[in-house]
Amino acid sequence: YMCEILDEKFNLPVTVVISTTERNFDQIKYVYQSMMDAFEYKRIIGGEGIVWIDEVQQYDENRQLHICHELLIQAFEKANIKEVKRISEELFSSMGNMSFIVMKLRVLEIFLLINDSYSNFIIDSVKRMQLLSWLEILIRTETIEDLKRKYEEMLEFACTRIGSQWESENKKIVKAVKKNIEEKYMDCNLSIATIAEDMERNSQYISKVFRAETGDGITDYISRMRVYKAQEILLSKKISIEEVGSIVGF
Repeated sequence: YMCEILDEKFNLPVTVVISTTERNFDQIKYVYQSMMDAFEYKRIIGGEGIVWIDEVQQYDENRQLHICHELLIQAFEKANIKEVKRISEELFSSMGNMSFIVMKLRVLEIFLLINDSYSNFIIDSVKRMQLLSWLEILIRTETIEDLKRKYEEMLEFACTRIGSQWESENKKIVKAVKKNIEEKYMDCNLSIATIAEDMERNSQYISKVFRAETGDGITDYISRMRVYKAQEILLSKKISIEEVGSIVGF
């Protein structure tokens, strides 16, 4: 009632946080901290009015959902939309007893995690901003059904772009690895580490991408390249196996 009067008569929007009753004076500082947290959450979701500390505490009591968050991000970074949707369904099921305000906070938290991962992978700044625009769309939702629908649409949007980025990026990496091996197979010190250093990439990363795209390990590919080159030499020259091995990097 006080909020309505201040808004109508003085055009003064007010946010009120209502805490639980605390009879122990020593605990007041903790109540105060909870109230400040509640104000912060209210700022995130926008609007004015009343927020109950119980709602914020409900948010804090569901930390086990962070495990699902991690699994979701892992699936998202692989652009595995099927797995992303499955985990999302589990998340919404586990949030079934939450109030709408807490559920929205949870979804916004997931969005920020996804946006961080998305920004790490997407090079195009315009595409980065396109995902960020979904933040306002999620904040403006007014029902659980609308929140869930917009959240799923956002995931589909982001996964599609991550997928196309992966496809393009992975092909470039495989091409660069093969080119490096073609040029340096004669060097007996050639390895995943030296290739990664030349490409200025993480060795585990390029190894994982190469195997995923070709079905081969980089070391196996190097060995096959050397054998193939050795066969060519042996068919064209009279030369010992030892000499051929030395020439092709064995």
